[in-house]
Amino acid sequence: MKLLMLITVFLIFLFNGGVNGQSLAEFKTLVAEQLTEAFDRIIKLEKEIKELKSKDLNDTKELQFLKQQVEDQKNDNAHETEVRLENEKQIKLLKEQVEELRKITSPEKCLQLVKQGVTRGKDIFLDPDGVNHGK
Repeated sequence: MKLLMLITVFLIFLFNGGVNGQSLAEFKTLVAEQLTEAFDRIIKLEKEIKELKSKDLNDTKELQFLKQQVEDQKNDNAHETEVRLENEKQIKLLKEQVEELRKITSPEKCLQLVKQGVTRGKDIFLDPDGVNHGK
C-alpha cells in the first residue's frame, strides 16, 4: 500500500512537471498587490457612493424648489381669481351706477338729444315731467 502511494505521488510529479512553488516573499508581494487592488476598488466605490448621494441630495433640493414654485403658482392663481371676481363685482356695480345716473339725468325731449349731437338710434331714458320730479 505504501509502495502504491509512493508510485502515485511520483507519477503525479512526473506528469505535472513538478511543483512550481513560490517563495514566501513572492507570496507576500502577490497578496499585498491583491489587497492594494481591493482597497483601491473599495475607495473608488465609496467615492461613487458619495457622488450618488450628493446628486440625490441635489435632486431632492431641486424637487423641493420645483414643488415650492408649483405651490406659489397655485397661490398666485387663487389670488388672481379672487381679484378677478372682485373686479367683476366692481364692474357690475359701476354699470348699475351708470344706469342710475342715466335715469336721473335723462333729457325731457328728443330735441335735447339732437342738440347734444346724438345722431344714431339707441335706447334712451326720457324724463318728460322734468328733472327729479319722479312722475
